[in-house]
This record gives sequence, C-alpha cells and structure tokens, in this order.
Amino acid sequence: MATTIYNAGLRDIIAGAVRLESDTIVAMLVDENYTNPPITDEFVADITLQGFEAQNAVGTGYQRKVVTGKEFIVDDVTNNTLFTCDELRWTNIQTTDPLKFVVFYRQGFNDDTSRLLFAYEIPLTVTVGADLLIRFDDNIAINVTRTP
Repeated sequence: MATTIYNAGLRDIIAGAVRLESDTIVAMLVDENYTNPPITDEFVADITLQGFEAQNAVGTGYQRKVVTGKEFIVDDVTNNTLFTCDELRWTNIQTTDPLKFVVFYRQGFNDDTSRLLFAYEIPLTVTVGADLLIRFDDNIAINVTRTP
C-alpha cells in the first residue's frame, strides 16, 4: 500500500531538525475520511482539527503509540537506506469509522507542534473488536494483520 511523506517532515529530516532515531516518534490511527493525505499538512493538528483521527476508536483498543526499536539499515546492494522499528499493536479496536492510515509524527509539546512525517495506508478493513498489528518484516516492508 501507499506511503505518503509529508513535505515539511521530509525537509526537517534532511535538515536534521527531526532525528528519527533519537526523537520521540509516535503513531496514530486515522479514519477513511482522510483521503489522499495532503503532503502539505505539517502538524498533527492539521489532522485532528478536521476530525480525521480515529475519534470513535475508544475503549481499551486505541491510543497513540510511541515507536520503539528505531534504527536505520543501509543496504549497499540495493543502494537504499531503510528505517525500521518494533511492531505496533492495537488490541480490541472499538471504532465505528473504518481506519485508513497509520500516521507517524515527531512528538512536540502538543498537536500544534508535532511534525507529521509519513502516512502508511492500511491495506485492510479493521472491524470493531479487532486487533491491529503493524510490523516491519525481514525485508523492511510493512506488514499489517488483523484478528477479528
């Protein structure tokens, strides 16, 4: 599925204002109303003020997740530098709005200062009560699974 990189986030990574390995990176779930993430969105508030965060994902199943186990892998064979992290797991999702993206951002003081980095499209439907697991496999591709 598609990954969108936000312009301002990419700029800040290149300029060194965002350090993926040492900054606090957080993942949030966004519902289907956030279609084609605008690469011009800059901060988490650009999403939350429009009501696109999984607002109805309440109960024990949803909270924003701090990303752990962050590292870069340099692949000299394919000439790629890859970013990976530990798996992300949400259990017992209680949303009535279909989920569409996992959005990663650098945590700031609040949503107005938390820099959007990239959005990954969730390639499946997450139903009420389902678990959602996002992990990076051996090839550093993102795998998403759910259990009913």
